[in-house]
Amino acid sequence: MKILKILIVFSYMIMVASASTPADAVTGKQGPFEQKIELRGTSASVFNATSFTKDELAKEKNFTALKVFDELNAEELNKKLESVKMKGLRVPEQQNPTQPPLIIVGGEEQSDQSTAAILTKEGKVLAQDGDLDGALKLYDQALELDPENAIIWNNKGTALYRKENYEDAIEAYDRALEFDSGYAAPMIGKGTTLIRLNKSAQAIKLFDQAINIDPSDPNVWNNRGVALAKLGMKEEAITSIGKATEIDPEYLDAWVSLGKLYYQLEKYDLALSSLNRALELDPEDEDAKKYRDLAQSKISGN
Repeated sequence: MKILKILIVFSYMIMVASASTPADAVTGKQGPFEQKIELRGTSASVFNATSFTKDELAKEKNFTALKVFDELNAEELNKKLESVKMKGLRVPEQQNPTQPPLIIVGGEEQSDQSTAAILTKEGKVLAQDGDLDGALKLYDQALELDPENAIIWNNKGTALYRKENYEDAIEAYDRALEFDSGYAAPMIGKGTTLIRLNKSAQAIKLFDQAINIDPSDPNVWNNRGVALAKLGMKEEAITSIGKATEIDPEYLDAWVSLGKLYYQLEKYDLALSSLNRALELDPEDEDAKKYRDLAQSKISGN
């Protein structure tokens, strides 16, 4: 009997040692990737790090995800994501196909915010591929789970803007600002949309607010210049767009806009210089070629 008890205990110890449980994936032997990211508790950071830019992660104060972002570049993260799935990540079959998928990590459902982050990432991929309707559906599903997420509202506003649904885009940007009044991206988005609605004066106020938050964004300086030009303030527009080219010397649209403005002000040498720079960036740009030829004609007296 004593020998039998010893055998039973020994068999049990072997079973325990060989079992693969969610806890083992965290505390047992780990590869280099698993040593950096625990699958329990912080596993959502994997998705946050691949769903958003580093600035967006900083804005959400997701410091674990920022650590992941810094430690692993996107290419390595994508390669290793499958190894994470082997540790217990799965998408279960849906009882109701109209509902967004639940994400299971280590046998536990992730939070609504984590699932919303994944849906948002997929929405951004669809938007980049031009499937704006598909992106909007995913953004709406994400917002059902995380309705006060300013980043998702901003992404929705951008998709609506690209569909030329300007009034709806403004509403989405306003919701983003409702939940985060210091978020520059929806300020820029709303301002750009207001230009399309011939409300440039209102747009400039938003651009100025965004510049106070992040003066290093060339887009806000460029779009501010466009709004100023539409109000007939061409010299001020040149200053603003010129700032955009200082921040990003390869900003094609800004160089073309500068060339047009200089041409309109009959500063043909400056126009030619700006347009030649634009054509260095894109030799086939039609606007740049057109205004370069006009400026050359004025300079030569033809």
